[in-house]
Amino acid sequence: MERSGLLSSLVSVYEGTACSKRHDGYLALVNTEILTASKQIGLDIKAVQLGIADTAKPGLAAEALRMKNDLQGLKEKLEQIGKSLEQEQTATHQPVVHPGTRYQKA
Repeated sequence: MERSGLLSSLVSVYEGTACSKRHDGYLALVNTEILTASKQIGLDIKAVQLGIADTAKPGLAAEALRMKNDLQGLKEKLEQIGKSLEQEQTATHQPVVHPGTRYQKA
C-alpha cells in the first residue's frame, strides 16, 4: 500500500501549508493524485475479483476477498477525501481538477 502512504504524505503537506498561493497549488495536486489513485485502486479491485473467480483454493480465495474489501474501503475513503477537496476548491473559487487533467498555473 505504498500508494496510500504517498497520498497520506501529500495530504499532510497540503494541510501544513500556510501560504495561500502554495496551498491552492497543493490542493489541486492532492486532488489530482487522489482521483488517479482511486481509479487505479478500482482497477486493482477488478484484478483481485478476477483472481478470486479463478482460484480453487478456499484459503486463497478468502484472503483475496479480504484484500478486495480492504481496497474497496481505501477507494471509498479516497473518494470522500476527493469530494471534500472539490468542495474546498469550489468554496475558494479554484478550478476543479478532474481525472486525466493536470493542474496548470494561470
